[in-house]
Amino acid sequence: MNLLTRHGFDRAAFSVIPSIAPFGPCRVSSELGIRRGFCMPRKARPAEERFWEKVNMNGPVPEYAPSLGPCWIWTAAKNPTGYGVLYMYSRQATGKPFSTHEYAHRFAYEIGKGPIPVGLELDHLCRVRECVNWNHLEPVTHQINALRGLTVVALNAAKTECAQGHPFDLFNTFNSPNGQRFCRTCQREAKLRWRARH
Repeated sequence: MNLLTRHGFDRAAFSVIPSIAPFGPCRVSSELGIRRGFCMPRKARPAEERFWEKVNMNGPVPEYAPSLGPCWIWTAAKNPTGYGVLYMYSRQATGKPFSTHEYAHRFAYEIGKGPIPVGLELDHLCRVRECVNWNHLEPVTHQINALRGLTVVALNAAKTECAQGHPFDLFNTFNSPNGQRFCRTCQREAKLRWRARH
């Protein structure tokens, strides 16, 4: 007689996963174990409590903006782009448990300053992606966030002249419908060269 039959569990119920069944109902289905009185339900810890355990509040002062003060560094899981991730556990409408994740800096902002305005995203003013200090976060539009970052879009937007040295000013700049800018002088010279060849 094994552990399952001794406590009145139907072995047929575990036939779909026989490799796990001998280790007891807790390993197979905690809900079934709780119903039969074999397992004690594990009380979920509050997300905020788990959050603060994973924060180092003695982080470095950011070189990009020292006036902001020290960063609060997220020390747990991060996604491939470097942003901290906090796993959240909940239950579906059917009662089945499931897990999802929330970005740690978004969770921190909602703790310290309230909900993030609809249509806005958080910009790290310190340029440290794993920072969760809500004083280093500012809600902005996606366009502003992209232009503030160290991206190709931001670098191109910061240029004041084209590759040939012509200024990007009001009279010499053509803005295409998809948002690209072109130098009118360079386009004019390219057309003259094309006509000379044909």
